[in-house]
Amino acid sequence: MLSPTQAFQVPAKYNGTKGTLAFDGQRLAFSYTSGFISKVQRVPINIPASVITAVAVEGSVFKKLVVRTSQTNVIPRFEFEVNEPHRMANWLSTLVRDVAQAEHKMVREVKEIVREVKIVLVKCSYCGFHAEQGTLSCPSCGGPL
Repeated sequence: MLSPTQAFQVPAKYNGTKGTLAFDGQRLAFSYTSGFISKVQRVPINIPASVITAVAVEGSVFKKLVVRTSQTNVIPRFEFEVNEPHRMANWLSTLVRDVAQAEHKMVREVKEIVREVKIVLVKCSYCGFHAEQGTLSCPSCGGPL
């Protein structure tokens, strides 16, 4: 049994094509093998976790896992046939939410780091060289700043 913090890989169908639905922590991908003599692995669906807006189960008799995205110029809705679609929807919703929170936290931390590294430069009145504020003399010409 998977915990909500792990990635998953399960058998699935997309538009009648049998394959594998996998989530690796960053992307949701559907892949299948095609070819009779020379087998080729194909990945027709590769959705970044950051664009997944909703995960639900739809259908009265034949339940399907439905993934909605905010991607432009592509299909905004994908329907997958999986075993236990309600459990898969809960896992995927939790995983996508965790990824979004981690990305938000990382962006916030990067902004804080950028804020701390901000350097103020002062222009030398003699030669025009830009030196860090707090420097007493110009590193280029030696003149006072």
